[in-house]
Amino acid sequence: IEAKKCRNNENECIHIVIAANGPYILPLLACINSIQLNTKSALNFHLITSRGEIKQFAKILSQFTKHIVEIIEFDDRRVKPLIKVWDGKHLNVYENTFNYARYYLPELFPNVNLMIYLDPDTIANNDISELLEMFTKTRLKQQLQQRQQLQQQQQQLYLEKSIQLVTLI
Repeated sequence: IEAKKCRNNENECIHIVIAANGPYILPLLACINSIQLNTKSALNFHLITSRGEIKQFAKILSQFTKHIVEIIEFDDRRVKPLIKVWDGKHLNVYENTFNYARYYLPELFPNVNLMIYLDPDTIANNDISELLEMFTKTRLKQQLQQRQQLQQQQQQLYLEKSIQLVTLI
């Protein structure tokens, strides 16, 4: 696979974050492969895993992808005391601390402004940049709506102050 390398310009690169530990190595490889095969944009994969599995993942991923892969250690001792799981189905899934790594993304990747977080068992059937584009358009639309609401509030406040001023005169 011929990979496009990410440059210093953030807009030219799609950052994909995946948290996984040993049992998820095969689904992780399928996830990365599906993204590579369907995406034309430059990619930067960020893998969150435990300290003991960094070397294993680095070795496998270096042979599997030509895209940039950053492997970050996630110290799950900070999360374990916070997890409370009720008895029921799929306890092992909900007790897996890597499910909660997504809440620490701003701390783990302070220099990445926009990223896509995926579970390791996700398969991309289309270009992942379409997902990013959809999110960006939605976010811009929300920002525009917020700006319009703020302007309306300011106009209403100005109108109320003007009415009060006229009443006083």
